[in-house]
Amino acid sequence: MHALGRWREAPRLFAATTILLSFAGWMAPVIADVNPEAGDYDWGCLASRFTDIHGDVRERLLGPFIGTSESSSGVTFRAVRPVVSRYANPDAKRITREILWPLCINKSVGEMETWRAVLLYSLNWDRGDPTSRSRFWILPVYFQGRDADGESYRAVFPLGGKVREFLGQDEISFFLFPFRIKSSINEVTTRHILWPLYMRTSGKGVYRFRLFPFYMQSRLRDNYVKRSVMWPFYSQAEFFYPEASGFGYIVFPLWGHIKLTAEETWMAIPPLFRRTRTDQLTSMYLPYPFFQYSSGRVEKLYFFPIWGEKTRQGSSSSFFLWPIFDWLTVNKGDEVFRRFNALPLWYSHEYRLRAESGGDPGAVTRRYAKLWPLVSFQKDGEVRRWRSLELWPRKFDEPIERNFAPFWTLYQRTVVGDAL
Repeated sequence: MHALGRWREAPRLFAATTILLSFAGWMAPVIADVNPEAGDYDWGCLASRFTDIHGDVRERLLGPFIGTSESSSGVTFRAVRPVVSRYANPDAKRITREILWPLCINKSVGEMETWRAVLLYSLNWDRGDPTSRSRFWILPVYFQGRDADGESYRAVFPLGGKVREFLGQDEISFFLFPFRIKSSINEVTTRHILWPLYMRTSGKGVYRFRLFPFYMQSRLRDNYVKRSVMWPFYSQAEFFYPEASGFGYIVFPLWGHIKLTAEETWMAIPPLFRRTRTDQLTSMYLPYPFFQYSSGRVEKLYFFPIWGEKTRQGSSSSFFLWPIFDWLTVNKGDEVFRRFNALPLWYSHEYRLRAESGGDPGAVTRRYAKLWPLVSFQKDGEVRRWRSLELWPRKFDEPIERNFAPFWTLYQRTVVGDAL
């Protein structure tokens, strides 16, 4: 019990140690060599100013709480962490403001501006034009805006109204949801009554009908017709594609059969057991997802979640004790991308030149590695960076870098070529 108690105290000890080291890091000098002629100074955690290896002028006040930077190209950053930050790139005409991230975010690119504050979402395509395309939504209750054609809309959920350019549809109108709903996209119109019980879709060769769950039908021009009776217990489909015509059905949960021009599939207790054969592929589930096998254009063997390997043209992947260990290799033009994860402690990826690139085969152009939560290493061309601690589990998130990473960064070193 005494040993178990010590293990239970480990997270608290780690947190306390991290806080103490952070304070020690904030109190330490920021830079080793101060250049007063360039206006640099270093008063530890109280205030500092220096020019980094990229030529950016950085200032900080009260440790990580107040920070600024400005590059030679005019890119600026200001922050009172973790309350507010502002990033501005005049060349890209981009400004990002974050207030108590992730609660409130404001972005502008040129004349386009967006706001997000908890469930409030606002988007204006042209701030200088009062009649431009715009949105003001308080999800999921209130919707108001103007679409690309200049048509205004307004809706209050679930009472009624109309919403344009939402959920992949050109227009959605409703009255006393779910009593009546109508949506349309590209001249295809869908009507619902007491969703999801009744639905009918028509237009441009598309026809769908649903009286859930008793009968459903879907037809796409001369390509296919699909039907189901007492879904999901019986479903069938007829395909009329020139290269893949045929018929299939599923009697759930007993069996299913699909026979196409160059493909045949048998299923038992779908989706657990399946066998598919084509001219280029043979695959089996015995049962899914625990044993998966295929040969041909995709070579695959999974004993899920213990071990698995899959290879196809241009890529290969494997895992061990999914999702803890996984490997991935992908050919990307002149480079080969390789990734290895040992979650949650280790993440790494790299890009290496291929022989076809004309450069030095096998040379690493980019690399990233993280031993969470201790240290990370990044290489991009001639630039190399080491940093500790690395409490954020993902590789890189700009809002985290701007608003939170300085609180736990105890050490950072950047090298460009042979320069420090």
